[in-house]
Amino acid sequence: MRTAKTTKNEEILDGKVIDPLALLFPPMSDDEFAAMAEDIKAHGLVDPIILHEGKILDGVHRLKACLKESVKPTYKKWDGEGGTPLQYVWSKNWARRSLTASQRAVVALAAEKEFATEAKARMSSKGRASQGMEEIPYLKGTGTARDAAGQLAGVNPHYVQDAKTLKKERPDLLEKVWLGDMNILAAMQRAKKLDTKPGAAANCQVRIVVNNQVLLSRKISKAAAQDLAAALVAQDITVRLISKAPKADKAKPSSNMYADTQTWNPFVGCAFACTYCVPSFQAQKKRQKHDCDECYTYKPHQHPDRLGKIPANVGTIFVCGAADMKFCKPDFMRKILDDIKAANEKQQGKAKQTFYMQSKQPECFEPYLEQLPDNVVLVTTLETNRDAGYDKVSKAPPPSKRFKQFLALDYPRKVVTIEPVMDFDTEPFAKWITQIKPERVWLGYNSREASVMLPEPTHRKLMEFAALLVKRGVEVWGKDWRGLDMPSGVKPTKK
Repeated sequence: MRTAKTTKNEEILDGKVIDPLALLFPPMSDDEFAAMAEDIKAHGLVDPIILHEGKILDGVHRLKACLKESVKPTYKKWDGEGGTPLQYVWSKNWARRSLTASQRAVVALAAEKEFATEAKARMSSKGRASQGMEEIPYLKGTGTARDAAGQLAGVNPHYVQDAKTLKKERPDLLEKVWLGDMNILAAMQRAKKLDTKPGAAANCQVRIVVNNQVLLSRKISKAAAQDLAAALVAQDITVRLISKAPKADKAKPSSNMYADTQTWNPFVGCAFACTYCVPSFQAQKKRQKHDCDECYTYKPHQHPDRLGKIPANVGTIFVCGAADMKFCKPDFMRKILDDIKAANEKQQGKAKQTFYMQSKQPECFEPYLEQLPDNVVLVTTLETNRDAGYDKVSKAPPPSKRFKQFLALDYPRKVVTIEPVMDFDTEPFAKWITQIKPERVWLGYNSREASVMLPEPTHRKLMEFAALLVKRGVEVWGKDWRGLDMPSGVKPTKK
């Protein structure tokens, strides 16, 4: 629910003017507001609406919820609690809201004006000419209003300056940052009229995408691509220039999907044919054509020569990271488990390694549950909670069936990967994850967005979903968020 387009707008609500300070922070999402309204409907208004000089200083969302649910609101005059009105609003909302650094920078931009006004009043009262520098009460040190605002918001003052630039040159992008739909670095890059990946090659694969549809995909020179991009960006169409993929490092089979892990691949291949795997796992195997002809085709097959060769001195091993365990035959699966048990015996006196075993058909683990050592973690991927259209993405069981299979496994150690994330229904999807009770969740966008188009949630929706999981006690690790901000509590992986 939106209350204003910018933090400057004033509105009248229930016959009272809303103080601009009450609009510093971004509006609640529809889900957040609906939950608040339902609570007020059931229990009444617990915290009164705060007024200052007759204007609403705090409680805009609470008042709107009261009006929506026909609950009589109560009002209370601000008594000076917290210091200045700005401090009061900041302290109240800071505790309630989970904002990114980019959003805090936009809020700080609005707060800068208040700091400048306060500083000017203090300096005038001392009979001093404005020098642009003033010691700010309740903040450390001396600095400009911009520095004070950045300090209060906990962000680099340069972010506040970037927000000021956007306000002047691209207020439409500033609002996207304020609402959480874009981070401030991406907005600044967009404001410069070209969205490119670093190190674009002379011949670039250019993809023009509008509403998840690829309108053009071909190779042209970088100069021609930039001219084309400039013309299209003028029409508010985003253009991304993609350089050729770097060559894979063949020296060491490390895992890019999980932080601090190494893969061990005695079994390779998958028949689920997920569209997003083609430019990742399968492409990697094709670049390693000399290793094995079957690896080249990604056909499920065994590598007995790799048994007994679990990497030592590595904390976490992703077992068969270039495969889906569903296609591993039972006799070979038992040999893999025997290898893990043997590795555990060698670790006596040391901390045990952790072994991840993954499948998009998790019921395949059922016959082995009693044989799994306690340092084996079972993993499945749930990109979304929506089944509709999933058959166009993968031949794996649809998400609802996969969820039921994973939930039914009577095993204490589970992990869920929501990567590449596809658009979802927030509350039902969050309920799935909490029911599974995973040790952790990996959450991130499709890292091959130029090659494979997937229906994706907005940045703001993904942030709200991640924050909801964290609030419900789920450990969330953000894998690939395309440089965008992650909400508080989400741990970035070392990719």
